[in-house]
Amino acid sequence: MFLARPWFLAAGILITLLLLYFLYRLAVSLRRIEIFERGMIYRDSLMRRRIYHWSDITGVTSSATEITFLNMQIRTEPSGIIYPKTGKPMQLTKRFKNVPQLVEKVKSMLYPQLWPLMKSNFLTGKVINLGRISLSNKLLFFSKKQIPWQSINRIKVESGDVLIELRDKNRYRIPASDVQNLDLFLRLVDWGIRV
Repeated sequence: MFLARPWFLAAGILITLLLLYFLYRLAVSLRRIEIFERGMIYRDSLMRRRIYHWSDITGVTSSATEITFLNMQIRTEPSGIIYPKTGKPMQLTKRFKNVPQLVEKVKSMLYPQLWPLMKSNFLTGKVINLGRISLSNKLLFFSKKQIPWQSINRIKVESGDVLIELRDKNRYRIPASDVQNLDLFLRLVDWGIRV
């Protein structure tokens, strides 16, 4: 009888661990984002959900991480972040299905809401904050630098980075995933360099 008790104890611990793992997997599977015409619902679990109108969201970023083993690429894991005006950013990781399509859908609904205000702010000289980069119709701001548009030769996206090339041959790289609303940023850059 004494020898049977440790066996039951070990079995009880194993069953508890399996139950906790099952509950964790169930909670993860319930995380999702539902897109609607006026906004989106972020479901964190069966009971918790947050509703966002498009006016409650300031930006979205996306990136892809290459998983390598012995210098060989095994797979690419897409991810993204949605930035609400208040609260923590929503991390879109492999726990969500079809992250690239989800990010593109959010962009297609969000950008038409953001673009008119960004364009107006740019034309009137207001500073637009886009994560690690800010800009106005006169200057580009990043890493405590203020660069006039006349000093910039070109800005492009290359190998997952925003590459800023100056006329004096200096170059700066910023991860593209650190720039909110990258597509809108590039539209504004076209105007800034032309100014």
